Amino acid sequence: MTTTESGIGSGTVLITGPTRNLGRSAVLAMAGRPAAERPDLLLVGRAGADLARVADEARALGARVV
Repeated sequence: MTTTESGIGSGTVLITGPTRNLGRSAVLAMAGRPAAERPDLLLVGRAGADLARVADEARALGARVV
């Protein structure tokens, strides 16, 4: 894993509760990082339209969502 100034590298980040509030903000912040600093995102939450929507938004920003 490569580490950046923020301490979060380009490995994989697990985010729980990714569909609302802080979780959603974290997903979109990680997805919006420059490609060299962007981790893969592992989103864990209740299955459904909200989870699919935030995953699609992250992918649109260039993130790999697992």
